[in-house]
Amino acid sequence: MERDTIIGIDLAKTTMHAVVMNDKCRIIEKKKMTRNKLIEWLTQKKESLIGIEACCGCYYWAREIKKQCPQHTVKIISPQHVVPYRKSQKNDYNDSEAIAEAVQKENMRFVDAKDEMQLTTQIVLRHRELLVGQKTQLTNQIRGFLMEFGVYINKGRAALRSIADVLWKNRGKLNSTIVSLILDKYRDVLKVELEVEKIERQLNAHLTKNPKYKKLQSIPAIGKITAASLIAMCTNPSSYKNGRCFAASIGLVPRQHTTGGKPKLGGITKRGNKTLRSLLAICAQSLLQTKCKRNDKLRQWACKLLYTKHRSVAVIAVANKLARIAWRILASDCDYDYDNHYNMQLQAVAA
Repeated sequence: MERDTIIGIDLAKTTMHAVVMNDKCRIIEKKKMTRNKLIEWLTQKKESLIGIEACCGCYYWAREIKKQCPQHTVKIISPQHVVPYRKSQKNDYNDSEAIAEAVQKENMRFVDAKDEMQLTTQIVLRHRELLVGQKTQLTNQIRGFLMEFGVYINKGRAALRSIADVLWKNRGKLNSTIVSLILDKYRDVLKVELEVEKIERQLNAHLTKNPKYKKLQSIPAIGKITAASLIAMCTNPSSYKNGRCFAASIGLVPRQHTTGGKPKLGGITKRGNKTLRSLLAICAQSLLQTKCKRNDKLRQWACKLLYTKHRSVAVIAVANKLARIAWRILASDCDYDYDNHYNMQLQAVAA
């Protein structure tokens, strides 16, 4: 077997399909195997470039291949970049061949592999997001059930806390079955709240030893959840050329449609991670609401923005700024200093 080979692997739950190409992009081997035989098969191969699709379990396989087969180089590709290289109908071998062809491109955008700390943080955040969604569903269901009997309660946690008083005041409208059901639903809400608090304590304990976790929280309006999301989602900050590229990767830049030399800019692209983009937008809204309480330069800039732009545009602009500052801290492991950040931006523009 030649030394310069490329292997494209189509990952699955139980059965893996692999295609081996030489340096001239000719297929020299096709292999179907179970997941237990994959590492054993790769161990027998000489130094190769291995491409896998970004899917469930891809980070595990990337770590295992690097650990047990150090002679190989593993690269992860987003599925949307693999599809154009598939020549005919979709099947496992055609997918493997497309991966092998795509991984050879020097200008291909690859997915950075997450380490166990980042992966654990992401899983905990996803679990918290699920619990928060369940709490919202339960709260909305309680309000909907009561509305069917002409009982209205306001939105928010404070109104839900007084559910016992609401049930007592409207005892003439509600029968015992509905009252019992509403109380059971409210107990479920309390259980979910306790679980969310427990998850947040575990997350804080998991990231306490990470110095970047505390430095990110020094940015105005950035809290624990957003800081943890930035650490989990920004796998390798050095893979971005600058802060603008990082902001663009999460969809906080205008959508561009240029033709004939005439640029057209629309709304934001909404690319990348939706959760991180939403968190940064919420942080930006919080910063704009507290702009008058503190007198730092970031809030002064945000305050001036409100006088010239629509509030929604200002929120996205501030979220973009927060993303750039966060990237700077993650990439250079420096402390938050807006004056220094602003001066470095001026120097970059002048250059």
